[in-house]
Amino acid sequence: MMKNQCGSDDPSKQYRTQDGELLPYFYSRRVSLPVNKEAVIANGTVNAKDSIEDRVLFEIQKGYLFKNDAAILNIIAANQWKRPIYFTTPGLGIGFDPFLRQDGLTFRLVPVTNARETVNIDWMLDKVMNKFRFGNADKDDMYYDEENRRHLLSIRNAHVALAMNLVAAGRKEEAIKVLRHCDKNIPDKNMPYGMSSRYGNDCNEKSIYFASVAYQAGDVELGKRVAEAVKKDCEQQIAYYASLNEDQIGSVQNYEYQTARQMVEMIQNLIKQYGSAKPVTP
Repeated sequence: MMKNQCGSDDPSKQYRTQDGELLPYFYSRRVSLPVNKEAVIANGTVNAKDSIEDRVLFEIQKGYLFKNDAAILNIIAANQWKRPIYFTTPGLGIGFDPFLRQDGLTFRLVPVTNARETVNIDWMLDKVMNKFRFGNADKDDMYYDEENRRHLLSIRNAHVALAMNLVAAGRKEEAIKVLRHCDKNIPDKNMPYGMSSRYGNDCNEKSIYFASVAYQAGDVELGKRVAEAVKKDCEQQIAYYASLNEDQIGSVQNYEYQTARQMVEMIQNLIKQYGSAKPVTP
């Protein structure tokens, strides 16, 4: 499709727009990618327990593709699984999300059916606990601006994703160790769990996931501490927005107001569900 269809200058293989311009096009959203099993085994793309697909079947969600999208598809088609292909984030709309497995801060394209494990658990556990470096994030009196906070939040989220998969695998004690490792190296004093951030309440939302996984793993103390921090920040937001009159509050502020109220409700439900649980000591 990339070479013979999109790469062709044949007018019969191009789409003519209303103004007469000829554009390359895909004649199907559903595409298959052959898998070189020998290559993915030899170069470590797959793990020993993986069930490898003969072909990766995916569906392009977008109604149109830009050149950067086509470039990604072309790289994947030409690579033939010889080298690792990583994405910094899923959700590109080109259909590969079910075959992306997190290896740390990035997502690797893997031809496996057991996508229920969204992270490469054992590989990532070693890297998170033994290889990750946090710079000065754990030092006293460190200040991180908005951009650095965004990156620290990504590192914190990687710990949460790993811990979530460990809990799903029944490895709760290891999940607690991962979360406590993160809490120690990216402490609340430098990177607050409860904090307004880029995109409104993104930090608070991610912190609720952190608290939820901590509760599920059995670390009631950590889960409650994170949940209470988010609850306090959201309650302060609610108090501020409630003080505004109709002329002062706009659609964006009203959205954040409602979001903060929803988060307080979520936290209350978490505490109600797990507050009486017995803590697990790893």
